[in-house]
Amino acid sequence: MATVGHALVGLSLAGLDQTKSRKPAVQYVWPGFVVLFAYLVDLVEWITWICFPAAADNHLLTNSPLLTSGLVILIWIAMALSGWFRGVWPYVIAALAVFSHLVLDQRIIRALVGDAYGYSMGEYLPGFFESIRAEFWLYGFVLVAAALLKASTQANCPRKSRAAASFLAILSIITAATRMAVLWIPAYLLSLTHAALLLRREIRWGLLWNLVPLLPLMVFLAIELTAAWLSFQARELAWQGDVHEAIQIRHRVMKLPTRSLHVENYIGLSKCYQALGDPEKAEAALLKAQAIANGSFGPSYYLAVFYADFRWRNTPFFRPDEAASLLQAIRDGPYTQRIQELARRVLADMQKKGLID
Repeated sequence: MATVGHALVGLSLAGLDQTKSRKPAVQYVWPGFVVLFAYLVDLVEWITWICFPAAADNHLLTNSPLLTSGLVILIWIAMALSGWFRGVWPYVIAALAVFSHLVLDQRIIRALVGDAYGYSMGEYLPGFFESIRAEFWLYGFVLVAAALLKASTQANCPRKSRAAASFLAILSIITAATRMAVLWIPAYLLSLTHAALLLRREIRWGLLWNLVPLLPLMVFLAIELTAAWLSFQARELAWQGDVHEAIQIRHRVMKLPTRSLHVENYIGLSKCYQALGDPEKAEAALLKAQAIANGSFGPSYYLAVFYADFRWRNTPFFRPDEAASLLQAIRDGPYTQRIQELARRVLADMQKKGLID
């Protein structure tokens, strides 16, 4: 799940809607509902996970265009019955918000976010704040672009203000391309401030009512963020050598009603069990991660490294041929060039060591 990315995209889409397409009072809840729609597929799977844990293991719900289409139809029916909306544009916005979830969860988009800070290579997992910063880098730009577009296309927007908006948009593109937070964060903030000043007549205290539709989402995100923070702590403890405490924390995370961090936790558990010299539990954790990975290369990569580890020589867990097969699938699979190159390097290293032909 894009922890903050869905919210930023939802806000961006809400800003594209026009007041004339809906009753004026709807503005006090509509942006909140659009953000909720952007998370809706995750919320459905979260509730399913709580009620039927086994049903969500493979993320079949979050990757089902059929389910997503069904949710959109239900939302359209509710919107039509409310009588709040005119024309088709609000219905398009609602559909885009729901379907944006599938786009943001695509492997290529996740890889782009990961590449921003170099953690999609599989060489290490991102820190908690590092992963959030990467999402603000990519999806924050979408919000900046939408805000500047909405502000500069107002009928009463002065020419100088439009020119300033264009300059800030170009500045945001350039600084985002550098991927340096010290550059893009100030550029984004300047752009959003400029847009807020141009839209100041539309900013009212009543807009806080938009938080009401987001209450169920806030509960969901609070649990997800708590799980992410605990996972980060477990990773830090493991690096410091406190493996037993790290295992306990990861088992605590597994008990939380969260659905987005189990792959990482199983990989982390495997590393802990490997450090304790327990290859049986280490393999079981990686196999579980692989089963629920939803196409992610991580579990297969770590499983290959595990099978090629000399520590397990003369045991049933030393399987270099199987490791090579996993790495070849990653090398030839639909992954980024960096990930494929990682698999090639490991394969070359295995050949150098004489593990494979």
